[in-house]
Amino acid sequence: MTNETTGARIETSMHRQSDGRGRLRASSRFPTSVQDLWSAVSEPARLARWLCVVEGEPAEGATLRTRYTSGWEGECLVERCAPPHELVISSTEDDGTVSRLTARIEADGDGAILTIEDTGLTLADLPFHTAGWRVHLEDLHALLAHDQDSTDWRGRWEALVPQYRDLPIE
Repeated sequence: MTNETTGARIETSMHRQSDGRGRLRASSRFPTSVQDLWSAVSEPARLARWLCVVEGEPAEGATLRTRYTSGWEGECLVERCAPPHELVISSTEDDGTVSRLTARIEADGDGAILTIEDTGLTLADLPFHTAGWRVHLEDLHALLAHDQDSTDWRGRWEALVPQYRDLPIE
């Protein structure tokens, strides 16, 4: 899909894991350097402009307190921090299930590709999370291309959820 406002192409997919839980993948190319994209996904001041408010610094073993634009808030453990290419965080839900979020960045000519994988989700929640990551990546494009902060996250997410509910889980 291509966003009409930013012109950004964001690829998303939903998968069933071997344990019966869900995994989403969202990927997009950004016209910026690997270093700049890493800064946008790892520095609290920049994260607050497109994804979440973070208390703490992303270092392996650190616990971060997060509040996402989607409304979810909680603690996340930094499992891996390998600047400027990979950040892995996990959170444990009230029922004991662990969700793991991986952000990978790779160079692509004069730009960089960000791939997000979110695992351990319920299959029922998968379309909601996938639509959410699409909106988050749209916001990141707006930030990097136009220095715009996230706006009307919920409205855009609500408009996308029905489309993602109709897509197959691979």
